[in-house]
Amino acid sequence: MRPVYLLSPIKREGTLSLPMIRFETVVNKIDFSECDTLMFTSKQAVKTADEIDPGWKHYPCIAIGGAT
Repeated sequence: MRPVYLLSPIKREGTLSLPMIRFETVVNKIDFSECDTLMFTSKQAVKTADEIDPGWKHYPCIAIGGAT
């Protein structure tokens, strides 16, 4: 049986993980006070926003895609 390569940092049974992307936070503070609505396009964006400022949860949000 040939190996199945998963091009993701996520490990799944029966696959070999080959991460192709590295996520790096480039800011340590975000001022959400002038935002009406936050739009997230990935699960990683939500995770990173939460690491920077958990207060984002107090703003209306739109999630693009089921995994987000």
